[in-house]
Amino acid sequence: MISNLLRFVLVSATISPILIALAIQNFLAGHIIVSIICLLAFIGTALATNAIIETSKRELEKIPIHIKSVAPADQEVTVFLFAYILPLVSTTAAFSWLIYFSVFLLYWAAFTTNTYHFNPVVSLLWRYHYYSVTIEDTSGEGKYAYTYVLMTKKDIYQCKDIHDVVQVSEYMLLEV
Repeated sequence: MISNLLRFVLVSATISPILIALAIQNFLAGHIIVSIICLLAFIGTALATNAIIETSKRELEKIPIHIKSVAPADQEVTVFLFAYILPLVSTTAAFSWLIYFSVFLLYWAAFTTNTYHFNPVVSLLWRYHYYSVTIEDTSGEGKYAYTYVLMTKKDIYQCKDIHDVVQVSEYMLLEV
């Protein structure tokens, strides 16, 4: 399963589009070096996230699954889109600090509540989709159903479309 360092990178990638907005804001204000640093940080985070995904596919144990139900899992998109454009409306230094504090709160909430699964960088750059899936576990003495977020490049139309996954966190599966 995923370590705190890997979770840190995934959460960073989730909010990294804010760096693009900050790059634009700093470029328009004439701070070219800060703008370049923001863009390089965005690119570095995106590449690190892709490396984590590819390493997880290769290194983690493949688990065969039987999906009982599936539904789209991208409900957080509105909150994140608002956060991404927030730096562009900054006009004063005091307001800028309020934005940085808001971004920190968003980061902290995503890190501590396991909502880092919505990741627009992964969705846009590498075409991954997120689904809420219920997995039926019939091993042992009774039937149990567990709900996870599944990350896959496939558009899922039927439960039988996914066969093997790796578990990257307590609540997240990655299709291999």
